[in-house]
Amino acid sequence: MTTGQTVWKAGRGARSRTAPFAMLSLALSLFKLRIGIVIALTALAGLVVAPGPAASIWQSTTLFLCVLVASAAAGAFNQYYEHASDRNMTRTRERPFVTGALRRGPQWLALIVALATAAVGAAGGAIIGAATAPRPYYRRHRRYYY
Repeated sequence: MTTGQTVWKAGRGARSRTAPFAMLSLALSLFKLRIGIVIALTALAGLVVAPGPAASIWQSTTLFLCVLVASAAAGAFNQYYEHASDRNMTRTRERPFVTGALRRGPQWLALIVALATAAVGAAGGAIIGAATAPRPYYRRHRRYYY
């Protein structure tokens, strides 16, 4: 066995040996971060092609992070909610809640709701901040005033 791998027992999913990055691997699997990054990059592409003034770097970063966190919450909720039906499918039967690597409980729902709320709240704050920021207006002699 090479470093960074985890061996799982068959059945109820008890871990027989855990490598140093096993929890990171479980988080990547639970929150579906690989597809979340693709979704967030797609949102950035939409921002680039949208008409109007270009977004600032903080707006772009906020969009990327909010979409990534919201996507992670959605992926985790999907696995939490569909754990029973995931057992029946070959593609999904190795997910953490199905194998027992992560125990289902209300703390997971609280984390999922907190992630979704944080993502929506940060996006809303960024929108309100951008909408209420002082804007230059045009005056004679082509000078901008605030």
